[in-house]
Amino acid sequence: MFLFGALSLVRAGRPGDTTLAWLCLFAGICWIAASVRFAVLIGNLFDPRPLVFTILTLGLCIFCIRTLVMKR
Repeated sequence: MFLFGALSLVRAGRPGDTTLAWLCLFAGICWIAASVRFAVLIGNLFDPRPLVFTILTLGLCIFCIRTLVMKR
């Protein structure tokens, strides 16, 4: 989680770096998968802990996608 946060902060300072955007997007997708898996393991998909992490990570992924689309 801390590595993904650090990558996102570095990416915010370098808006034209597509390689970093791809790395952050991949990390975000992995983090969403881990959050959903945690929700499945505890038996509640609407538990606030994985739900908040999933929503916040989706927002970060949208910023990565925006960077990738605007660069082309």
